[in-house]
Amino acid sequence: MSGIDIYLSLFLGIGGMGCIISYAYYLKEKRDELKKIESGRCPRCGGKEIVMNDHRSAGCGNRIVGFRCRECGYENSFSMGNGCGI
Repeated sequence: MSGIDIYLSLFLGIGGMGCIISYAYYLKEKRDELKKIESGRCPRCGGKEIVMNDHRSAGCGNRIVGFRCRECGYENSFSMGNGCGI
């Protein structure tokens, strides 16, 4: 292996780890937002005017649920598991 191959491998390894860490942080923030919404609070402003504005499902599988805050305009959607009851 030449010197360039080692540096390229090292660069790609560090970049890959950075992507994985960033995605894990993103999922943690989404989970925290969903917990606040489930408790009836807006994640951005803390208001109690959070409502479900969209709900999509395709049978057995995940469903996409959208929420919106009437006070500050916060809007986000979440993918939630949906069991078939089998």
